[in-house]
Amino acid sequence: MYDEELKFGEFILERRKALDMTGRELANKLSISAVYLCDIEKGRKAALTDETLEKLRLALCLNEVEGEHFYDLAAIARNTVSADLPFY
Repeated sequence: MYDEELKFGEFILERRKALDMTGRELANKLSISAVYLCDIEKGRKAALTDETLEKLRLALCLNEVEGEHFYDLAAIARNTVSADLPFY
């Protein structure tokens, strides 16, 4: 199913490359800098705001299961509860 060792940034990088999208293209869709996106992909920066995470989920064309995994990885990176569990 999913590589349990995969980090949030690595997940984004793999998915972006699978979609044949450059970092600059994805950063533009998110209205963030390409440098900031690169820092996230490399694990140097924590995950984005909830609003930007949702934009990223849509830009990466994630299905429901992939989206849940994506939010779980983001929560781990931010050391918080997953954004798709708002009642916790």
